[in-house]
Amino acid sequence: MTPTDALARLIGERAVLACLGASAPSAVPAAVAARAMPSPCPPAALPIWLLVAGADVDAGAGARALGPALAPLLAAGLVERKGDLLHATAAIARLGAGAVVVDRLDARGAERVPWPDDSSFHLAASLPGAALGAWLDVGTGAAVAPLVAGSRAAHVRGTDVSAAALARAAQGAALSGRPELELARADLLDGSSGAWDLITFNAPVPADDPSAPATVWHRAPPGAALVDRFWQAVGDLVAPGGEVLTHHAIGADPWALHAGRAGAVTIARYTPAGERGFAITRWQPHAAPARDLVEVALSPGRPYVHRRDLRS
Repeated sequence: MTPTDALARLIGERAVLACLGASAPSAVPAAVAARAMPSPCPPAALPIWLLVAGADVDAGAGARALGPALAPLLAAGLVERKGDLLHATAAIARLGAGAVVVDRLDARGAERVPWPDDSSFHLAASLPGAALGAWLDVGTGAAVAPLVAGSRAAHVRGTDVSAAALARAAQGAALSGRPELELARADLLDGSSGAWDLITFNAPVPADDPSAPATVWHRAPPGAALVDRFWQAVGDLVAPGGEVLTHHAIGADPWALHAGRAGAVTIARYTPAGERGFAITRWQPHAAPARDLVEVALSPGRPYVHRRDLRS
C-alpha cells in the first residue's frame, strides 16, 4: 500500500467531513476552530485529528491507528514524536487523487500556506478529464490542482513566487508519488517557454481591491495587475488544440480582458452570497471564434463550477 492509498483510507474526504462536521472541504479550518478533539478519541478519528486538525495524540494509540502510514510521515518530517505524543508539523488534505500538504491550520501570518479554499475547488472541478501532454499551473501554491487531478499529464510544471508554498508542494508531490511534477519559483509565466496543452491560473485577489471579501487570504501586492499581465502574455505559450483555464475575480464587463482575442472564450460566472463576482474562464485560442457567458447558480448540491459548465 502506497502512502497515498493509506491516507485515502485514514483521512479520506468523506471521513474528514463527517468527523469534523464540515460542510465541504474548504470549510474544514472553520470546523476545526469550532470544536475540540473528543476524549477519549475513537481510534478511527485519531489520524484526522492529528494530520488534519493538528491535535497532538498519544504516540502508542496514534501509531496503532496510523499503521504503516506512520513511517513515511515520520521520514518526511510531517509527523514527529514529542515524548509520549505524536505531533503533526503540517496539515494534509487527501483530495481527489493526491495528498495536498499545507501549513498547520493554527498557523498565522501572511506567508502561511493555507488549506485549499473554494477557488481551488472551482478550478479543480473545471479541469479537462482527458490525458494531456504538458500542463503549466501558474501560481500553483501547494500544487492543489495538479495533485487533486492525478497523473493525467505526462509533464506538469507548477510555478509560484512563494518558496514556502513550493516547499509544501514538493512534500505533497512526494507523498502522492508524482515525480513528473516539476516545481519552479517564477513570476507568472517567466521561464515557462514552449507549448503547453493546458495552462491554469488560480489568481489572487488584488490587495487594493475594496470589494474583495475580508475572508480572502490569497491577495496580490497592490498594483501587481497579475490577471492583466497573465492574459496579455499567455497566448504565446498554448499548444495547437490547447486551452487556458483561469479562476479570478471578474468585473462588471466580463469581456473587458478579451477584446480582440482570437478563438473561443467561455466564461462561467458565479457570485457567492455577499461577495463580488468570480469566474472560471476557458480560452481555446485555436478553436473557431465563439463567446459564451454562463451564469452558474451555486447551491449545497453543487458548490463549485464544473467542467460541464464550460461546454455550452
